[in-house]
Amino acid sequence: MEVEIKPLDLETLALASAVARPIDCEEAMYMTGREISDAMYQTYMMSSSAYSGWLDGELVCVWGVCALAPMEGIGVPWLVATEKLENAAVPFLRRCWYYLNKMKAEYDLLYNMVYAENDTAIQWLTWMGFEMQAAAPYGPMGKSFIPFRWSRENV
Repeated sequence: MEVEIKPLDLETLALASAVARPIDCEEAMYMTGREISDAMYQTYMMSSSAYSGWLDGELVCVWGVCALAPMEGIGVPWLVATEKLENAAVPFLRRCWYYLNKMKAEYDLLYNMVYAENDTAIQWLTWMGFEMQAAAPYGPMGKSFIPFRWSRENV
């Protein structure tokens, strides 16, 4: 298996929105009220860094961190996966730490929310050491989301 990490570009962003997992599409709609392509474009444009992950030449995920309040050291990590990520879970988990540590070096607080039905994402976030909080209704449709966070203060 050949794993490649590349800077995210608009062409790859469009591909990712076309082949995103259904649960990620639902999450985008429930969080923002918009289709995943629109939500991802806005997220990408606000990101201080963004990457694409490839396995044997096929896109498996895109991720990054939005600079929500850079002067205050606050970033919002995000990830959108394709169904192919399941086949590449182990190689990508090994590389996650490097990119998470890059985010932690850039920000004092990382936080976001994950759709409560997105079990794979919740497992990954927990494994990566994010503190999960109580689920609560969020977004225009009032679906259940779980806030998660990492803080330099808690290290």
